[in-house]
Amino acid sequence: MSLQEQVRQLVTDGFDITVKVCIPIRKVRNPGVVFVLNPPKPIISGSGKFITDKPRGWGLPGGKMHDNEMPADGAMREAVKETGLRVTVTDTDILDVIAAEDSAKVYYNGRNAKAISPSGWLDPSGDREFDPYPVEEAIIVSDDDIVRLYETRDRTTPFIAAKNGNRYPVYKTDLEIAYLRVKMFQMRGV
Repeated sequence: MSLQEQVRQLVTDGFDITVKVCIPIRKVRNPGVVFVLNPPKPIISGSGKFITDKPRGWGLPGGKMHDNEMPADGAMREAVKETGLRVTVTDTDILDVIAAEDSAKVYYNGRNAKAISPSGWLDPSGDREFDPYPVEEAIIVSDDDIVRLYETRDRTTPFIAAKNGNRYPVYKTDLEIAYLRVKMFQMRGV
């Protein structure tokens, strides 16, 4: 079953879907991928059962799909809301699908990133429309740093410093997706 078919089946089966977007930024001095700093928050299953607390940490932009929304549309909405970057996402841009019980994460490649404000970034503290847990900060993590963080993850938990100087962990699955995307760019010589 293709990734696109898996996502269609998850939607049909009523899974609680979180969409994530890997947004590569290439036209800068140090190319990289956009990460956002998420606050700590409870993880609740689609049936409303408390699973665990998700710690504060760096991850790819994303969030829960809204009712009557297709996953690709949710990914584009979350990218704008959390980073101020408008990206193109289609069903063919699925990078990975991770499903468990009654919830799933769908990772997309965000293409053609364009800022929707003159500064290039929105203030993430304005991310309150549907999310009681707004992101705290958005940054570009360089390709070299992503490779370094990924390749040392087995020996130590990867951390990135925030603007306030504190260091927070990087969500491992999000780092893995970013790493694979960076390696794809390097193989193509981009």
